[in-house]
Amino acid sequence: MKKIVILLLFLTVAVSAQKNVLIEVFTNSHCPSCVNGYTTLNNFFQSTTQDERYIEIFYHMSYPYNDDPLHQHNSADAKIRDQYYGPFFFTPIGFFDGEQQPGGSYSNWGTALENKLSAEQIFDISLSGSKEDQNFTIRADVTNLTSASYSDLNLNLVIVEDVVYTGRNGISNHGNVMRKIVVVPNGQFEVNASGEKTFSGTVTLNQAWDTSNLSVVAFIQGSDKTVYQVEEIHYSELGTTSVNDGEKPLKFGLRQNYPNPFNPSTTITYSLDKNEFVKLSVFDILGTEVATLVEEEVESGEHAVRFDAAGLSSGIYFYSLTTESKNLTRKMILLR
Repeated sequence: MKKIVILLLFLTVAVSAQKNVLIEVFTNSHCPSCVNGYTTLNNFFQSTTQDERYIEIFYHMSYPYNDDPLHQHNSADAKIRDQYYGPFFFTPIGFFDGEQQPGGSYSNWGTALENKLSAEQIFDISLSGSKEDQNFTIRADVTNLTSASYSDLNLNLVIVEDVVYTGRNGISNHGNVMRKIVVVPNGQFEVNASGEKTFSGTVTLNQAWDTSNLSVVAFIQGSDKTVYQVEEIHYSELGTTSVNDGEKPLKFGLRQNYPNPFNPSTTITYSLDKNEFVKLSVFDILGTEVATLVEEEVESGEHAVRFDAAGLSSGIYFYSLTTESKNLTRKMILLR
């Protein structure tokens, strides 16, 4: 019975570990036809059981009406995305994982979004951060989960906010409105097979932003505009200490092991936001526990554990981090 329960747990967690989908929409608070785009997306999210895997960014544009205050708040950054994809002179326009959707009809948006879920997860993005006074810093740890190398990639950080404003098209609740695009040092990058990269960007809070409705969206986009992965972290999840290397991380997390695939050993890194009893275990594909790496009280901070798979056969394994109230599981591959 224990093996069956563990296997079901893996199947549940695997969904959240798959690739997320980025929805970018060019819109305008006074555009009558933009209501159709909002309605289509809202209906889709009410019907899908995997809404947590979709992350939205709404860029308010100057067209067809340049008096949209959500556009005027940061017209320069909206123009950056417009020039990147276009330029365009109408709204709404949808881009799903960087792919422009046909204009004029929204009946196919739901099918297109569902199809995006089947894409292979190539990268993992782990977000953390810190806040101090009027500044906050975002750290993005990027891991290549494949045996291939990738180049001409860009890491994008976008500050988004849920805003209440009633435009002339009648829409009042605007979710994930782009407020600022963060310039990431060395944001254009390449990554080797099973490689890792770490990025950080610092932002000064704007007095017009409501931090209770503020989030950061991070996504990796290729030179062909394909979005490989996207993650989101809410401002409230940021800690109050620095996220520089060597200092304590800011939330409960389990990173992708490195290297992966591996032979015969690999390193598993996890982080705790408080002192607590932890169990870190390794399971085979049938859910049988094959190794217990940690089973003790552990201090808050970042911890690395070496796993030696000597004596185990090639295949897929899972490693699981469990506390009294939380559990995270990831997949790794032993390749001899």
